[in-house]
Amino acid sequence: MELPVLLIMGCVIMGLIFIGMLIGAGLLFLLFVLIAMGIFSVSVAAGLYRRSFLTGFRFFIVIIMTFLGCIAGTGGLLFLNILLNLNYTKQQMLLAGGGGGLVGGALLGITINALMRYGMKLIQNRMDKKTL
Repeated sequence: MELPVLLIMGCVIMGLIFIGMLIGAGLLFLLFVLIAMGIFSVSVAAGLYRRSFLTGFRFFIVIIMTFLGCIAGTGGLLFLNILLNLNYTKQQMLLAGGGGGLVGGALLGITINALMRYGMKLIQNRMDKKTL
Protein backbone atom coordinates (compact mmCIF):
# COMPACT_ATOMS: atom_id res chain seq x y z
CA MET A 1 0.00 0.00 0.00
CA GLU A 2 1.07 3.53 -0.56
CA LEU A 3 1.79 5.97 2.23
CA PRO A 4 -1.17 8.35 1.56
CA VAL A 5 -3.64 5.45 1.75
CA LEU A 6 -2.18 4.35 5.09
CA LEU A 7 -2.34 7.92 6.43
CA ILE A 8 -5.98 8.24 5.39
CA MET A 9 -6.84 4.90 6.98
CA GLY A 10 -5.03 5.92 10.18
CA CYS A 11 -6.92 9.22 10.30
CA VAL A 12 -10.25 7.45 9.76
CA ILE A 13 -9.47 4.94 12.53
CA MET A 14 -8.43 7.73 14.92
CA GLY A 15 -11.59 9.67 14.08
CA LEU A 16 -13.77 6.63 14.76
CA ILE A 17 -12.01 6.04 18.07
CA PHE A 18 -12.63 9.68 19.01
CA ILE A 19 -16.31 9.42 18.06
CA GLY A 20 -16.63 6.24 20.12
CA MET A 21 -15.08 7.99 23.12
CA LEU A 22 -17.52 10.89 22.74
CA ILE A 23 -20.48 8.51 22.58
CA GLY A 24 -19.23 6.65 25.67
CA ALA A 25 -18.74 9.91 27.60
CA GLY A 26 -22.22 11.03 26.58
CA LEU A 27 -23.75 7.78 27.77
CA LEU A 28 -21.92 8.04 31.11
CA PHE A 29 -23.18 11.61 31.50
CA LEU A 30 -26.71 10.46 30.71
CA LEU A 31 -26.42 7.70 33.31
CA PHE A 32 -25.22 10.23 35.88
CA VAL A 33 -28.13 12.56 35.11
CA LEU A 34 -30.66 9.73 35.38
CA ILE A 35 -29.24 8.60 38.73
CA ALA A 36 -29.26 12.17 40.04
CA MET A 37 -32.86 12.68 38.92
CA GLY A 38 -33.88 9.43 40.60
CA ILE A 39 -32.23 10.40 43.88
CA PHE A 40 -33.84 13.84 43.76
CA SER A 41 -37.29 12.50 42.90
CA VAL A 42 -37.22 9.91 45.71
CA SER A 43 -36.22 12.63 48.18
CA VAL A 44 -39.01 14.93 46.98
CA ALA A 45 -41.55 12.09 47.14
CA ALA A 46 -40.49 11.23 50.70
CA GLY A 47 -40.75 14.89 51.70
CA LEU A 48 -44.19 15.22 50.14
CA TYR A 49 -45.39 11.99 51.73
CA ARG A 50 -44.30 13.12 55.18
CA ARG A 51 -45.24 16.76 54.42
CA SER A 52 -41.84 17.95 55.57
CA PHE A 53 -39.04 19.56 53.62
CA LEU A 54 -36.55 18.43 56.24
CA THR A 55 -37.55 14.78 55.82
CA GLY A 56 -36.94 15.01 52.08
CA PHE A 57 -33.57 16.63 52.72
CA ARG A 58 -32.65 13.89 55.19
CA PHE A 59 -33.56 11.22 52.65
CA PHE A 60 -31.40 13.04 50.11
CA ILE A 61 -28.40 13.10 52.47
CA VAL A 62 -28.71 9.40 53.34
CA ILE A 63 -29.10 8.34 49.69
CA ILE A 64 -26.17 10.48 48.51
CA MET A 65 -23.90 9.28 51.31
CA THR A 66 -24.82 5.66 50.61
CA PHE A 67 -24.12 6.06 46.89
CA LEU A 68 -20.82 7.90 47.46
CA GLY A 69 -19.79 5.40 50.14
CA CYS A 70 -20.35 2.55 47.71
CA ILE A 71 -18.14 4.24 45.11
CA ALA A 72 -15.49 5.16 47.68
CA GLY A 73 -15.44 1.65 49.17
CA THR A 74 -15.00 0.03 45.77
CA GLY A 75 -12.31 2.50 44.73
CA GLY A 76 -10.54 2.16 48.07
CA LEU A 77 -10.43 -1.62 47.90
CA LEU A 78 -9.19 -1.53 44.31
CA PHE A 79 -6.47 0.93 45.43
CA LEU A 80 -5.52 -1.33 48.34
CA ASN A 81 -5.26 -4.22 45.90
CA ILE A 82 -2.70 -2.25 43.91
CA LEU A 83 -0.71 -1.34 47.03
CA LEU A 84 -0.86 -4.61 48.95
CA ASN A 85 -1.24 -7.15 46.13
CA LEU A 86 -4.33 -8.79 47.62
CA ASN A 87 -5.33 -12.12 46.14
CA TYR A 88 -8.97 -11.30 45.45
CA THR A 89 -10.80 -11.59 42.18
CA LYS A 90 -12.34 -8.50 40.60
CA GLN A 91 -15.84 -9.67 41.53
CA GLN A 92 -14.85 -10.19 45.17
CA MET A 93 -13.26 -6.75 45.35
CA LEU A 94 -16.27 -5.05 43.77
CA LEU A 95 -18.74 -6.83 46.06
CA ALA A 96 -16.70 -6.39 49.25
CA GLY A 97 -15.76 -2.77 48.54
CA GLY A 98 -19.23 -1.87 47.38
CA GLY A 99 -20.93 -3.61 50.30
CA GLY A 100 -18.60 -2.11 52.88
CA GLY A 101 -18.94 1.32 51.33
CA LEU A 102 -22.70 0.93 51.18
CA VAL A 103 -22.93 0.18 54.90
CA GLY A 104 -20.37 2.86 55.79
CA GLY A 105 -22.08 5.47 53.64
CA ALA A 106 -25.49 4.67 55.11
CA LEU A 107 -24.09 4.95 58.64
CA LEU A 108 -22.42 8.25 57.73
CA GLY A 109 -25.69 9.57 56.31
CA ILE A 110 -27.60 8.57 59.44
CA THR A 111 -24.90 10.18 61.61
CA ILE A 112 -25.09 13.40 59.60
CA ASN A 113 -28.88 13.38 60.05
CA ALA A 114 -28.52 12.96 63.81
CA LEU A 115 -25.99 15.81 63.93
CA MET A 116 -28.33 18.00 61.87
CA ARG A 117 -31.21 17.32 64.26
CA TYR A 118 -29.03 18.08 67.27
CA GLY A 119 -27.71 21.26 65.67
CA MET A 120 -31.18 22.45 64.73
CA LYS A 121 -32.48 21.83 68.26
CA LEU A 122 -29.48 23.67 69.68
CA ILE A 123 -30.05 26.66 67.39
CA GLN A 124 -33.77 26.66 68.11
CA ASN A 125 -33.17 26.61 71.89
CA ARG A 126 -30.71 29.50 71.63
CA MET A 127 -33.10 31.53 69.52
CA ASP A 128 -35.95 30.84 71.97
CA LYS A 129 -33.79 32.04 74.88
CA LYS A 130 -32.92 35.29 73.05
CA THR A 131 -36.56 36.13 72.30
CA LEU A 132 -37.72 35.54 75.87
